[in-house]
Amino acid sequence: MLFRSEQSTRLNRLTENLLSLGRIEGGLDSDTMPLVDVLEVLGSALVTTRQFAPGRRITKDMQIGEAIVRADASLLEQVFINILQNAVVHTPAEGPIHLEVTASTEEVVIAVEDAGAGIRHDERESIFERFHQSSASGRSQDRKSTRLNSSHTDISRMPSSA
Repeated sequence: MLFRSEQSTRLNRLTENLLSLGRIEGGLDSDTMPLVDVLEVLGSALVTTRQFAPGRRITKDMQIGEAIVRADASLLEQVFINILQNAVVHTPAEGPIHLEVTASTEEVVIAVEDAGAGIRHDERESIFERFHQSSASGRSQDRKSTRLNSSHTDISRMPSSA
């Protein structure tokens, strides 16, 4: 019975992911989205990531008390989980993973810095294509940033020296 329950849960999650992908590709109207606190969503993603990698140390520097944006909280949380779990998977076991949140009047910046291999410069544009997987590069440290503002979400990856 447990096997059927696990498979049902997995199938439900895959279906939700495909529906979410369709909504994203169809275009999301940020004016109709609810107001959410990015720090709450990020905190939930950190809990999930720590369950995924219980012994992993992730340091954080939250330079703001709250960050209210218009967003789909579940999709935003999935973005954070994906970035954090990629950092865990692609960083050596003892390598640092650091999360930093800053804000201005125009945007919230969530930066994840890790010691993973990074993404080759020539692959940076294609990583946002559906089902694309990047090959490892020789970079020693990688910084992933998510910038949120009223008009767009820009997720970029760059070497930490940039």
